[in-house]
Amino acid sequence: MSTNHNRIKVADLETNQPNKILKTNQNGEIEFSDANNLQTENYNALDCTTEGKTLDARQGKALKDMIDNSNFNLATDQETQITTAVSEDKKVVSRLKLFNWWEWVKSQSQTISGMWNFNSKVTFAPSTTTMPSLIIPNGTMSPYPQNGALERDQNGNLFHAVSNFYRYKLLDTRDYGKFLITTWRSRGMGMAFYYGSTTGNNSGFKSIPIEALGSYSEGHFLFKTFDHYILSGNYYNPDYKAPKTIKFEVLLNGTNCTFSGNQSVKIYDVTYDTSSTGSIRSYETPILVSSLMNGSVIRFPERSYDNIGNIISENFAEYNLKTPGSTDYYPDMKITSTQFSLEYKVSVLYDDDLNQNYANSTASISFYNYSSQFIDLNNFL
Repeated sequence: MSTNHNRIKVADLETNQPNKILKTNQNGEIEFSDANNLQTENYNALDCTTEGKTLDARQGKALKDMIDNSNFNLATDQETQITTAVSEDKKVVSRLKLFNWWEWVKSQSQTISGMWNFNSKVTFAPSTTTMPSLIIPNGTMSPYPQNGALERDQNGNLFHAVSNFYRYKLLDTRDYGKFLITTWRSRGMGMAFYYGSTTGNNSGFKSIPIEALGSYSEGHFLFKTFDHYILSGNYYNPDYKAPKTIKFEVLLNGTNCTFSGNQSVKIYDVTYDTSSTGSIRSYETPILVSSLMNGSVIRFPERSYDNIGNIISENFAEYNLKTPGSTDYYPDMKITSTQFSLEYKVSVLYDDDLNQNYANSTASISFYNYSSQFIDLNNFL
C-alpha cells in the first residue's frame, strides 16, 4: 500500500499546547503552527489576485471601513456647466447636479448638428420686439421638393412643398402690385328656379364669410359676377299669354347686420321679356367701404340692366351698417364684423297675376350664377 501521504497519530495531537493549528508545510508535511503567527508567504490582501485565495473576516472588515469612509470627488454646478472640452478629472455628478445641468442646457443657445424628429407638436415662444418666434435663413433649396417642407431661396423668398412633386412660392407684399387680390370667391353654383303660370318669385342663397370685404375698416372693392339666364320661350303656347316681365336680381342680405335698417339691398337686376331665350352675362359693381363713428358705411351704384346688358337705371346707394334692432342713425358695426349672404332671385310677372282666366302659359325660368367674387382694389388683405 502506498504511504505517499501525510499521516499523524492521535497521540501526537495531545500536546497540551493551546492556540495551535494543523497545516501543511512547503514539503506537504502536516505540522503544528501558532494560530496567531500566520506565515507571510500566504499573502491574501485586498489587492491579491492569486487563484484560490478567499476573503477572511479581517479583510471584509477592512473593505467595509474603506467603503464607509470613502469621499467621492463631487463636481460642482460650474464644473458641469461648461462649453469647452476638459481633461478627465474622475469627478462624479449627483442627481441634483444632473438636474441643474439639464435646466442650464435648455436655457443656452444651441446648434443642433443632427436630424431631430419630434413625435409630438412643437410650440414656439411668442414673438417679442427683439426676438421672432421662428427664423428660416436664406439658403439653396433642395433639388427636389420634400412634402411639407418650408424653404427660403437665396433672395429670401419663402416656398412650401405640398407634395414630393410640387413646390410653390408664398406671396408677400412685394407681389401684391402684380395682380388683384380676391377677398372672397364663391364655391359652388348659385341657383334660382321658377316654374308656374301665376305671378311669383323664387330665390337661392349663398353665404359669405366674415371679412369677405377685407380685414380693414375701409376699402375699395369690385363685385364681379358670371350669370346664365335660361328662358324657355319656345315652350309658350301661342294660344296662351306668356309672362309680361321676367326679372333676375342679385341682392346683398345682412346675416348679422342691417343696411340702415334694411335686411337686404339690391346690387343689380336684369329684366327680360319673353322674346328672348336667355343669355350669359358678366357684371361689375364698384363698392366703397368707409369708417364713420363706431361703424362702417357701404356705398355702391344699384343698377338695372336690359336683356342685352345696357344700364337702364342707376341709383347711388349709401347704407349705414348697423346691428339688428339698432335705432341709432349712425353706423354701429364695422365691415370687419359683418356677415352677408347673396340672394339670387327670379321673378315672373303676368298681366293676369292669379291666372283667373286660365289663359297664362307656364313659365320655366332658370338662373345660374357660376361665379361671384369680391376683388380688393387697394390690395388690402
